[in-house]
Amino acid sequence: MSLFHSAFDTPGAGSSKPMSFGTSGAGKKKKGKASLNDDKLRATAVNVQKLMEQVERGEITEKASAGSEQLGHIPKKKRRGSSASHDEPPASSSKKQKKKRNSLAALTAEAEEGGEPVPKLAEAPKGKKNKKNKQKEEHKPVQKVQPKAKATEGLTKMQQQMANKLEGARFRWINEQLYTTPSTQAVEMMKKEPKIFEDYHNAHRVLTAAWPSPPLPHIIELLNPLPQRSVIADLGCGDAGLAKELVPKGKVVLSYDLVGDGEWVTSADFLTHVPLPGRKGGLAATVAEDDAPVKSKKNKKGGKRDPDAAEVVDAVVCCLSLMGTNWLGGIYEAARILKQGGTLHIAEVTSRFTNVGAFVTAVESFGLKCESREEPSTHFMLFRFTKVASVPQGPARGEPGWDERIKKGEAILEACVYKKR
Repeated sequence: MSLFHSAFDTPGAGSSKPMSFGTSGAGKKKKGKASLNDDKLRATAVNVQKLMEQVERGEITEKASAGSEQLGHIPKKKRRGSSASHDEPPASSSKKQKKKRNSLAALTAEAEEGGEPVPKLAEAPKGKKNKKNKQKEEHKPVQKVQPKAKATEGLTKMQQQMANKLEGARFRWINEQLYTTPSTQAVEMMKKEPKIFEDYHNAHRVLTAAWPSPPLPHIIELLNPLPQRSVIADLGCGDAGLAKELVPKGKVVLSYDLVGDGEWVTSADFLTHVPLPGRKGGLAATVAEDDAPVKSKKNKKGGKRDPDAAEVVDAVVCCLSLMGTNWLGGIYEAARILKQGGTLHIAEVTSRFTNVGAFVTAVESFGLKCESREEPSTHFMLFRFTKVASVPQGPARGEPGWDERIKKGEAILEACVYKKR
């Protein structure tokens, strides 16, 4: 059967025959305009009928890829890897197809003028957007923002050397201020320009990393044997390297420095006060060293705790942090917050000591006893003190003789000033 219902088919007939447009009877054809129109209509009907028969036999479908629009077919999508023969037709063939479409349109117009209905060809449905292409449009790749270049990038070798010299000069200036003034002035300096703290410790970290043996790993090794939940106070902690190493191992590390970071480090001038509980001590509580024995392990486990004891710290660390001219104030604070029997670990630059014996004596005057002194490196010395008195001995902060006590410390430890290179 035909693919399309044709108005030229006779009702009830099994096959399609050309309809007769002639006049009834055996009369002669009229000449003139009417006969000319009849001839045109007859020719049009014959041509259309031939076209429909070709469609039925499938002869036109072979050329559908070139002119399928006129028969209502949707052109098939081009497959990947198809040969060149399936590409777009040459210009000559497309012109022929265009002619065919124009002639068919003309025939259709003529038939409609004669009053005969002509079957309309189905329009090709509008193509839908490929889902994959749509997804590609929706998810276009986002361009990554390139990180900003460092300030020193793009500089010549000479410019980089000059920048390094400026950084070195800044570090030397900050270092000199910290060692040659009281800690109270350092606090004011940090408040005015907080970036000083970061700049100083960045440079200091580079310098100590170049030492044959930095002090922090040695202190960590000494504190590792402490029981779980032991409380350690790191005074002058810098970037809290001690806490970051020992906290994962179950220790409790309280880190203090002039500038806090809101996470690991608490802001405090430990040479004047540490925000932890402890007894003041002082002249009234001072006793002879022989009358203040350290509690033995047996007494510590089985004996009763002093009901007046407020101390909670098992160990105090001062790693290259006794920097201000009032450094002995930090020793007093360590003695105040330490439990009796607790330990104080001090690492200090070797070149600072004018007299090591005088240093040990000054520290012991607060109720501490030197248990060991080592020189793991030519760059620093390492001390371990134990708190033997229940409270700090000698003049306490604010008592008569306190200022003179602090003043003597300036002659024991010199400022660690780096020479200009």
